[in-house]
Amino acid sequence: RETKELWPLIFEKAYASWKGGFGAIEGGMSATALEALTGAKPGFFPVTTESKPEAVAAQLKDALSNGGAVVALSKPWEPSVRGVVADHAYTVLGVEQRDGETFVKLRNPWGEREPGHDGRDDGIFELPVSKFLGAFATVEYARP
Repeated sequence: RETKELWPLIFEKAYASWKGGFGAIEGGMSATALEALTGAKPGFFPVTTESKPEAVAAQLKDALSNGGAVVALSKPWEPSVRGVVADHAYTVLGVEQRDGETFVKLRNPWGEREPGHDGRDDGIFELPVSKFLGAFATVEYARP
């Protein structure tokens, strides 16, 4: 928000024009956007409360490897983590282990409204992978 870069707006307008207008690109699947941005075929994996935290962390790391673009889709009903918007796509920025606990770093593309209220209101936040399992339903990715 601070840099006021124009290229994302220009890219969005060109993409909308290519697809038949802004109405044609409203909502939809994140995987479609990932494919358009990277040229790579997207993949996905489900996230459930039965998923093993270590396995999900490993899948996220693998999806992020070699510059992969990764999006986590929140549950369509009220997610178990306060501040996570239901039925919304978040960018996965990384997976990090600290003090014996694994965290998933995410960003709300709105650039605001993140759990944790670190005072920055930049949309960026971290969740322990165990809480990630309760808030997100699907991970979509594309690796160039």
